[in-house]
Amino acid sequence: SQVEKVLLGLVNANQLALISIASVLPTNLNSQLKTLLLPKILKWAAKGQKQQLSLFAKYAPRFLMFGALSGIVLSVGSPWFIHFVYGEKFAQAEIYSSMLAILFSFRIFELFGTSCLSMSSLLPLFNRYSRRISICKIICALILIPQFGAIGYIILLLGMEIIKLFGLIYYIKLGLKENNT
Repeated sequence: SQVEKVLLGLVNANQLALISIASVLPTNLNSQLKTLLLPKILKWAAKGQKQQLSLFAKYAPRFLMFGALSGIVLSVGSPWFIHFVYGEKFAQAEIYSSMLAILFSFRIFELFGTSCLSMSSLLPLFNRYSRRISICKIICALILIPQFGAIGYIILLLGMEIIKLFGLIYYIKLGLKENNT
């Protein structure tokens, strides 16, 4: 989020520039993917919450595989992209982009999962959970970024995305149980 980038900029403007460059490709691909998946997600949502959650159960393994494969391809391809576009001057950003590509995998599944929760009564609970994670992220950023710089920023993002993913899975399982009873 922007708060962590501000903190990173306060510590080291050069690292902020490298992180910004490294996040160009994953961020743009994530927004393009949202645009491509939105019609399918809306179609599922129109079928009702019970049908949407059963579709989630059916397609979740495919989205996990797609996310993992996309993360690997992005992890390998984004350093090449950065080198091609920005040259040797930003070689450090190539390492950061490979690390940030892992986030892309989590965010694909998160997009899919949150869309399944969108019609559920559990969405407000998940949103509250996400806000708590955001607060924890800011607190951890105050500690990790001054200590470890850009690497601390990336570790922070990865850790919080993993925690958020487990919470998302938990709330979706609750939604599936809710619909089966």
